[in-house]
Amino acid sequence: MNQAVQFMHSLAQAISTIGLYSGEHPARVGALEKLYETLAELLEENERPSFTFFGDEVVYIDSPLRELKGWALSVRLSESSIERIEFTPGISIEELGTFIGDLHLYMTDKKELDDGSLDTFSHIRFGSVSLLERSGGGDDRFDLYEQAEMAGGLFIEAKKNGRIPVALSRSVLDSIWGAMHTEEAFVIPIVPTEEGKDLAPVRAMNTAVLAVAFGRFMNLKASEIRMIAEAALLHDIGKVAIPDEILNKPGKLDPADWEYIKKHPIASAKILLRSGEKFEMAAVAAYEHHLELDGSGYPELIYPRKPHRVSQVVRLCDVYDAMRTKRPYEPEQPLGKIMEVMRSGAGRKFSPDLVDHFTSMLRDWDAKFVRGDTGGAGEDTGPATESIRLI
Repeated sequence: MNQAVQFMHSLAQAISTIGLYSGEHPARVGALEKLYETLAELLEENERPSFTFFGDEVVYIDSPLRELKGWALSVRLSESSIERIEFTPGISIEELGTFIGDLHLYMTDKKELDDGSLDTFSHIRFGSVSLLERSGGGDDRFDLYEQAEMAGGLFIEAKKNGRIPVALSRSVLDSIWGAMHTEEAFVIPIVPTEEGKDLAPVRAMNTAVLAVAFGRFMNLKASEIRMIAEAALLHDIGKVAIPDEILNKPGKLDPADWEYIKKHPIASAKILLRSGEKFEMAAVAAYEHHLELDGSGYPELIYPRKPHRVSQVVRLCDVYDAMRTKRPYEPEQPLGKIMEVMRSGAGRKFSPDLVDHFTSMLRDWDAKFVRGDTGGAGEDTGPATESIRLI
């Protein structure tokens, strides 16, 4: 068992003894001493060890702890808005003991977590990821231009091996999360496309960024936001099966071209299902993201049904980014046109309540959008085209 996993088990034991025993009970003292010893060993390896909790997943610094997948304590911490815990050298056993006592209070709703909680301890920082980043002690903002290359690796793996590595997908998600939670504020960084560069990785990144933003706007839990963002990141992974000359065709697609295009949701779902059970929800969204609210669209269903809620969110994010992206066959669309398409499709193509929330986000959070070209959620520059190709 590595030191990080051992520390988390010791943390769970120390928290449980708080609830079972009082004062200087030997079990409580022993659990704290064991926890302090394992923390000291961690601090010898890394002077700033940190643990991030995404639902039932635990990430140590930037590496998922697979041994702790499905760990109940991680879920409880996340639900208590404790998404990250960081330690620095110099911590005493007394400080650690007080912190464990406070953790127990937060997790049992006997104490409320707020901004002031960050200053409670000299060598421990804890709370939501966004709160920690805003306080100025979080990681430096990631460069999403560089991270788009990492996203490109997902498409390379899918084309080469017919599956994608879990670790690579999670690393891209971590980079997106870090880029959006800067030291100053929560931002929505949209990566512009570059002429001659592959559109797919940038579109995947931007759709995931929008999914994180929408989840935050809807006040969803971090674990729910991460699930939707992963589905958004991977929804078009099956486009590796479509010839480039069709994907980037500047003119109108003929019927044979469209038959190729319509296969990519199925290809995406197959790749994700082959990649493991962690991608089951992403596979559903990939399969359904071109289905309309009544089950029409593609792929054609034998028994039409309403798409999953996550699929509907991914569809909205995808539509926004597709229309805001300059592509070889289509110019960038103005924000007004995008909102018109969404609102006119509410009730038929899109869920009305999701459209209301999404367009509200575009309006209310315009200042949070950071675009390398135009700035904002989208400025009304240039004429709208009459027909939009959404693939």
